[in-house]
Amino acid sequence: MKPIIAAIAVAALLNLDDARELKWRDYVDSQLSQTDDRILPPPPDIAVYFGNHAAELNAFRVHPATVEKYPNHILLTRILVAHALSHHDWNDLAAAWEMQRDLWAKRDLSARMIALAGSRMINGAARKMPLPAPRWFGEVLAFDARSAILDSHLKIAEDVSDGHASHDLSDSALQRFVDTLREPYDRAVARDVKEALRTASQAMAASRECGLDDDEFTRRITASLGLWNYLRINVPSLGIVWQRAARFNAEREATAKILDIKSGRVPSAASQCSDGTWVVTPGHIRFTKQIEGQIPLEY
Repeated sequence: MKPIIAAIAVAALLNLDDARELKWRDYVDSQLSQTDDRILPPPPDIAVYFGNHAAELNAFRVHPATVEKYPNHILLTRILVAHALSHHDWNDLAAAWEMQRDLWAKRDLSARMIALAGSRMINGAARKMPLPAPRWFGEVLAFDARSAILDSHLKIAEDVSDGHASHDLSDSALQRFVDTLREPYDRAVARDVKEALRTASQAMAASRECGLDDDEFTRRITASLGLWNYLRINVPSLGIVWQRAARFNAEREATAKILDIKSGRVPSAASQCSDGTWVVTPGHIRFTKQIEGQIPLEY
């Protein structure tokens, strides 16, 4: 079955239009926000949905398909994570990870932002799964999300046009003359934006902080743009993806250490994050820096 045909079939078989009305996000978020292993049963309507689509969900777990529309992708990811939590089943998370891998393979920043959101859910649910962790989960823990986000930002820089700025003015001799005068400035603006985006993105990817300020990226771009560049006053805010990718590193460290604890091992207090370490006591861990986020950095 071709991927796009499979995606259409998945949407129909799993009745995603009706499933969208159920409170998947509320259920998943409420379980992932807990610091312990407790998992509450899903609401009755979600439990009924699972019962009515058991065969379809099982078929999807065996042969995960790319879902064409991003809203359907994130919805199906939440359905799989909810099923994994309520059924204590790694296979649901494995299928969800295959979906994220498809999006991580795209250079488009929107695709990778969706993949990042899905990957964080999978990692958050993994800390509550039964032992042993399957081998594929090591790929989630090791995946370099920051480099993938950097690659997407570099693509944006590559796509910045060196051509003329757009003008909605009449095609008069005077306007053609004005455009001719503006052309060198417009090209200089484009080159300046490219370089500022590359410089700021590379700095964010090189940072080892896990508690990044989401305004840091905008500040770096603004600082890199020439004082003469009119775009300095209207830099788009793209820092939230860097903030989330940075926290994802701490979240994965937490999951790895929790799985160590559950396996009877004593995790290390060391961290790859430059702005914190782990406080380790018998059966418990806690990151030393408070970083706002839905998945707790403690257990």
